[in-house]
Amino acid sequence: MNPAEERRKARFEHYVQRTDSCWYWTGGMTPTGYGTFRVGKVQTGAHRWAWQWANGPIPEDMQIHHTCHTRRCVNPSHLTVVTRRQNLQNRRYDSWKDIDNRVSGVSDEPLTVTLSPEHSAWLRARAAETGETPDTLVTRAMYRYMARWLGKWKDTSPAPRE
Repeated sequence: MNPAEERRKARFEHYVQRTDSCWYWTGGMTPTGYGTFRVGKVQTGAHRWAWQWANGPIPEDMQIHHTCHTRRCVNPSHLTVVTRRQNLQNRRYDSWKDIDNRVSGVSDEPLTVTLSPEHSAWLRARAAETGETPDTLVTRAMYRYMARWLGKWKDTSPAPRE
């Protein structure tokens, strides 16, 4: 490793808090919770830098997936190269946990959802993009709605105008 690369890596390490499992990024963060690291004019995800230092260049059109599902983690052993589709499929939806246990009086009758043509087209496009079935996407949306209704999520939508 050349001296400039060693200094860059030392600066990177300055922002890493290591634990027994995850290595937490303590430097700059995106609004979505990913660490950021800048080298000159290039700023990118800290997890991407970590993976590249451990494994080499990221193949074109590939993404880095956190197997630990911790966006701040920069532990190379928790990072893997995946396609965009795989990354979307690997997401963990914490909001689904325990929702079934918190809802009482739910019948076992199938739910019928009617979509507008615009929503139907969006659903088909999203299903093609993620490789999931439209039923899975609708189920996820219903769980998210229930999570908000049960107060598990903070509603960040703007207040209605009067």
